[in-house]
Amino acid sequence: MTGPLVTLLRRMSWLGTRFRGMKPTRALIAFGFLAAVIVVAATGLILWNLHSRELARAEREISNLCELLTEQTERALQSVDLVLRGTRDRLREGRTSGYLVEPKALHTLLRARIAGMPQISTLLLVDAGGDLVATSQQFPTPRLSLADRGYFTAHREDPAWGVYVGQPVRSRVDGQWTFMMSARLSDGEGVFAGVIAAGVDLSYFEQLYKAINLGPGGQISLYLRDGTLLASYPRREESIGKSFMDSAVFQAMLAKTDPGVYHGRIRSDEGGQPRIVSYGELRGLPLVITTAAAERAVLAGWRHQALLVSSGAAGVIVILMLAALALGRELKRDEALTAALRDSEARLNGIIGSAMDAIITVDEDQRIILFNPAAEQMFRCSAAQALGSPLERFLPERCRATHRELVRRYGETGITSRGLGGHPDISGRRADGEEFPADISISQLGSNGHKLYTAIVRDITARRRAEEELHKSHRQLRELSASLQAVREEERARIARELHDELGQHLTGLKMDLSWMGARLREDQAALAGKINAMKALIDSTVASMRRIASELRPTVLDDLGLAPAVEWLANDFAKRSGIRVVMDMDDVCAGLDNAVATSVFRIIQESLTNVARHSGASTVNLSLRQAEGRLIVEVRDDGRGMPADAGEKTRSFGLIGMRERAYMLGGQLNVLSQPGEGTTIQAVIPLPGPVIQESQS
Repeated sequence: MTGPLVTLLRRMSWLGTRFRGMKPTRALIAFGFLAAVIVVAATGLILWNLHSRELARAEREISNLCELLTEQTERALQSVDLVLRGTRDRLREGRTSGYLVEPKALHTLLRARIAGMPQISTLLLVDAGGDLVATSQQFPTPRLSLADRGYFTAHREDPAWGVYVGQPVRSRVDGQWTFMMSARLSDGEGVFAGVIAAGVDLSYFEQLYKAINLGPGGQISLYLRDGTLLASYPRREESIGKSFMDSAVFQAMLAKTDPGVYHGRIRSDEGGQPRIVSYGELRGLPLVITTAAAERAVLAGWRHQALLVSSGAAGVIVILMLAALALGRELKRDEALTAALRDSEARLNGIIGSAMDAIITVDEDQRIILFNPAAEQMFRCSAAQALGSPLERFLPERCRATHRELVRRYGETGITSRGLGGHPDISGRRADGEEFPADISISQLGSNGHKLYTAIVRDITARRRAEEELHKSHRQLRELSASLQAVREEERARIARELHDELGQHLTGLKMDLSWMGARLREDQAALAGKINAMKALIDSTVASMRRIASELRPTVLDDLGLAPAVEWLANDFAKRSGIRVVMDMDDVCAGLDNAVATSVFRIIQESLTNVARHSGASTVNLSLRQAEGRLIVEVRDDGRGMPADAGEKTRSFGLIGMRERAYMLGGQLNVLSQPGEGTTIQAVIPLPGPVIQESQS
């Protein structure tokens, strides 16, 4: 600040030499004209700066909004992807058990899979020949060939195709716009077995975007990566399904070499009006989100400010010219220079006095020579009391030595400005003794062999309080997650009991009635006897499936006998289903575990074994539960293919995330140790409660 002031004074001195010899009136007129030019130039710069800031602010907001909408759209479509993957896995299990052979069972499965998924309008199952096998919308399933559909052809011809996203079509049932997301079905040997496809309702995204207000001319749109419009708000019915690849937005996107969210100003294809546009590409899906706001609407507030600033500048110019003309007849050259100097000092004091942050200038002896009004308010001390006093009076005792060392080293560097806000020991002290955290920027200026230090101080108490609130919010979210896990386990246990008790009893009674009927048939009723035997076999299969489902929901052995028997049952069941040998090593620490701890440990082991079966390609799994130094250590180690070091950080690693959360809620931690080709080790370290530790030690 001092440098520009010195330059201004030198320019004024040069102007004074140029005006020397002129009559006072002419000198003041010339000075007034120059001042008017400066005011006009300054006003133009200010307005341009405000214009640029307003556009930059709008670009940031539009970009942030685009990033948020991109994440929300990704989550919605990832849910569809999870439904497709989960249904595919369930169909694979159903073919193994024979449970999903009947069309009614397939229809029920598809309806259950999309329950609570408003973005999915239908779920279809197509066989390898392209014939519709089952649909979630109706039963019996209509005879319909879908072999000509794009998604069917894509999955049939390219086994490597992931999730296919199709063109938008209007439903022949309700007239709503949808597009298809599909996944390939393969048999156990990788041969093409059909397609599972989900119809995504585009009105779901229009309702999502409807809640965002971008002002007049604003637009939020969802496109395929080839430029085809899927959904938008405000809705453009006539444009749905049309390609906009030649638009300025997609031309700008094609110019980028890396994916992500970008923003900028472009000329719209609609009327040539400039718009602020951001676009984001969905990860893993050929989709693009765009958010656009009309530049004219964004600058409405700036135009009002520009009118006020221009009016003020015009008033200032008029006042300056009138004052110059009025005073030019009487003022002499020296009085004019004195007035100009005083005016400059007043502007400088006005800038310092209107600053929102405290500004303090000290000399080489750390004596205060400048103390602005914001500093008076922040430190609760008047400038008259502060001037001439040492700066350390406004620092806590513990911070003074650190402050002196920082200033000394800073003075030796010769750097003109530097921030000290990141230093943990910098705090301020008000005149009444109250301390507060501070963010400080310091600058130095050499003048006539001496140095002046100017510090700009900001009270960051509110920011620290906000950080504490954020930490508190994170803690509450984890507590909520723990509560939801407990409720989920209770609900699983309740459903498992009802399946085992009520449904099992009903099926047993039904089998007894069939046996009673079979015993009373005549010898010539062999067909009926065979039918009864087939029904009894079906009941036995249903009972076995019911028991398997109940055990997967909540093994009764976990509640009845405890963790160790439950883990043994889980390991044996896993070995029988997967063909992978399990070597167990458990000590007696499991006997006294709390139910919540036992449940979480069981679920961690269950999810670990599931990952082994799905991804590892292992032949042996070593499972151990042991106690060491008051902690329960759970390890699941396989000899499979391993995985990259950053695999646990992927956004879709929900299994590892769930295991980490369970361990964290018990006060422990979960470690994943793996290298490609060297197998994987899942290790959970959980502190044991006091009574369990004492029992184990005894």
